[in-house]
Amino acid sequence: MKTRTYARLALLIPLLLWVILLLVELVINAVIPADLRSNEPNTFLGALEIVILFYVIGIVLWFLPYLVLSIAMLLISYKIHLEMLQYVLILSPFAMAILAMMEATLVSLPAGGFASPSADLATNFMTGIGINLMMGILSLVYGYICVGLGFAGYKLLQRFGKIKEEERKNVEITNVNSQEA
Repeated sequence: MKTRTYARLALLIPLLLWVILLLVELVINAVIPADLRSNEPNTFLGALEIVILFYVIGIVLWFLPYLVLSIAMLLISYKIHLEMLQYVLILSPFAMAILAMMEATLVSLPAGGFASPSADLATNFMTGIGINLMMGILSLVYGYICVGLGFAGYKLLQRFGKIKEEERKNVEITNVNSQEA
């Protein structure tokens, strides 16, 4: 496998994690009856279920921004050098945070938009900022978890010789050709 191919496939990591956690949530609901399960966050299983449930529901809010980001990164991966692609992948959680915050702003707007009068405009404004901040922070944390998983997978595949270095050979050929001239 080439490095670029792995980078393109690594864009699926957040979606794969979503599917895995959705399956874990379904197994928890199927295996443990509701009357035996404690939904309180003070138990380990309750806290795990709440985190998974928030993530499974959160994919609804993150799907559109991630779709935009992943399509853009997929298209960019065909045009830029490998070193630049690595920087783009490392900084992608920041782009995702911005996109998620933009979507949170749109979702948190009142149904009538800015024209609708509000009883307490300051409270609505602070709530909107809180939602945006939460979406941004969660996107950064989750994004860097996914980038870390992708990087660890890359290093493991590289260690076992499953990833080929395609651009390094081209750089060496260019250096040899430029020294001959």
